Amino acid sequence: MSTLRAPGGDPPPQTARLDDGGEVALVPLAARVADLHYSAFPDELERYGAGGREWCIHDNLHLFAWAFGAHRGYVVFGDQVRWLATVLGSRGYPVERLAWDLRAAAGVMADAPIAESAQVADILLKGADVVQRAHIGS
Repeated sequence: MSTLRAPGGDPPPQTARLDDGGEVALVPLAARVADLHYSAFPDELERYGAGGREWCIHDNLHLFAWAFGAHRGYVVFGDQVRWLATVLGSRGYPVERLAWDLRAAAGVMADAPIAESAQVADILLKGADVVQRAHIGS
């Protein structure tokens, strides 16, 4: 087991701005994806320890924030997920699990009761395709 330390440094975004000027809390969305991820890949608890789940939530907070930013036109989501896939891959993380995670995040987003959910879910799905093509092969 290679236990990870909890994420440090600046915390990821906790909310995202909605089109109507409101905000959506990202932590519950990211935590739901982490629950799904760890149900699908229980080996990660043994491999990374409790810090791994914290990193999963941390990374999903960024993924959701980037997707909302892409929806609003100020983030290129594909660039962000390519970068994250490169970082995770360089650390030996199975990048195909990032593609799975993005699809799970899209499902969680599609179920969210907000006006932008379909558009943001589509951005997340396209990110999974980017990871699939760039890092795993089609």
